[in-house]
Amino acid sequence: MNVSDFDCVELRELHVSCLVGIHSHERLTPQPLVLKVRLFLERRPGSFGNSLEESMDYSHVAGDLAFLLEAGEYRLL
Repeated sequence: MNVSDFDCVELRELHVSCLVGIHSHERLTPQPLVLKVRLFLERRPGSFGNSLEESMDYSHVAGDLAFLLEAGEYRLL
């Protein structure tokens, strides 16, 4: 597959806070992150159905991503 086979959707300026750092003192307080995320979605007919209910809800994707980052603890991102 080529990049031209996909639509690119961006989530810009997604603000989250998460515990991140190599050293333990860095992971005491959540640090603010500002994310830019690119999603590459198949462009094939029917990939997302034919109705609005079957399409991608970007706020849901952003919420899931924020939840994963805020609920976890990371050394490096």
